[in-house]
Amino acid sequence: MPRIIHQDLSYKVVGILFDIHKKLGNRYQEEYYQRAFAEALKKSHLKFQKELSFDLEYDGKK
Repeated sequence: MPRIIHQDLSYKVVGILFDIHKKLGNRYQEEYYQRAFAEALKKSHLKFQKELSFDLEYDGKK
């Protein structure tokens, strides 16, 4: 089993995501979950940046 990096932070984030799913269910478009997640991160005093761009490599191609 792979080791979890930043274990405490990972558990906080996953907990936030489960809470959002519990409250909203699965009936909304992605943008609503993104907004809820941003609000929950702010409420938890976790710093974040939205929609950063980065290079993605898949199957040897960018």
